[in-house]
Amino acid sequence: METCLNASCNHQVNSPNLFSGKIEYANYYYLVNETSTYIFLSLFCTVTVESIGWGGRYWSAKTAFWQPADGGHWDENTNSFIMQIVCLIIAPTFFSAANYILLGSLVRSTGSRYSSITAASFSKMFTFADFVCLLIQCIGGGIVGQAVTDTDMKNGLHIMAIGVIAQIAVTVIFSGLFLEFAWRYKKDIVARRSINLLGWTRFIKRRSSKQTSPQATPVSTLTSFVEPKEPYTNPLPSRKRIVLGEWSLLICNLLVSARSIYRAIEMLGFGPDHPGEYANQNLFLAMDASLMLVLLVVYIIIHPGLIDGRALF
Repeated sequence: METCLNASCNHQVNSPNLFSGKIEYANYYYLVNETSTYIFLSLFCTVTVESIGWGGRYWSAKTAFWQPADGGHWDENTNSFIMQIVCLIIAPTFFSAANYILLGSLVRSTGSRYSSITAASFSKMFTFADFVCLLIQCIGGGIVGQAVTDTDMKNGLHIMAIGVIAQIAVTVIFSGLFLEFAWRYKKDIVARRSINLLGWTRFIKRRSSKQTSPQATPVSTLTSFVEPKEPYTNPLPSRKRIVLGEWSLLICNLLVSARSIYRAIEMLGFGPDHPGEYANQNLFLAMDASLMLVLLVVYIIIHPGLIDGRALF
């Protein structure tokens, strides 16, 4: 940012230009919506990974052939199988991240008055927890990719199921906090305080500041985790927009939860002699593919950028 000390400088953020009398923008001719950028980045990551997974299924379908040896059986390309199973299991993790960011935006756009934790806690802490779940699923996917026996594949699928179950646990906590926010907003009951789940990072910063400056002012444990209400500098969105955001978040959260529960049951029920729901293709199309498609449609219809209340044009 350039330093300006002339009389013609305008230090009032988002105010009309002193010469043209209107708000001036560079490049885009509007202010880029930060919330929708984060959300759609997560969604497009999901769509990309989902597309790779379905490309793997298409590859499997095109390379399937009848193997007459050993009594006769169907066979297909192993790499295509690994591609689809890993990608289609981990892809919805990014949908969850989009939900966390959206709720953080809802909390922030209402002045953080109706949530017991800060908006940043939703956007950052829950997304970090989602990333840990993703790592567990990737570890299981790596084992599946290296599997040479049905037992190895079972172990890999079970580890992936652990990652999915951990994601369900995070989603349950998130859902409880979301319902609290929705209830408080509907009843106009302001939360007494907002807990910052990222408060522990201040202890790290405080320790590093002590090393560089022994006279640094100490920060109490309480104030590290209890924050004042976050200011919201943009125009507050209408109640209709907030309610639309709540409904889209509710629907998408239920869809992700239903899909995760199905996937966990599917993978835990797999066995070398009895694959269980893993071998039910119609159930997979209904409980995985269809649910994720509906989720995308919901986000397309109810644009996350509406929540911020910023003018895009």
